[in-house]
Amino acid sequence: MPPTRPQQEKAEKSCLWCRFGRKALLIQGGIQMTICQIVTAVILATKMDKATGTMPAGAGKAVLAFICLFVAGM
Repeated sequence: MPPTRPQQEKAEKSCLWCRFGRKALLIQGGIQMTICQIVTAVILATKMDKATGTMPAGAGKAVLAFICLFVAGM
């Protein structure tokens, strides 16, 4: 049985792009991805040992977390 009109309107209003608009979500995602990329680059540039190619475990976990946030911004 198809949804009734009030159910359909409620479902449409609950989605993020209906509530905030596509442009706002695109801008938010772009800002989030830019920040994550900059933070990842800074961590890699400051914590990576250039001689051995290793970094502390905490820095590696932080890089992994920011890469996950980067992907979530897509």
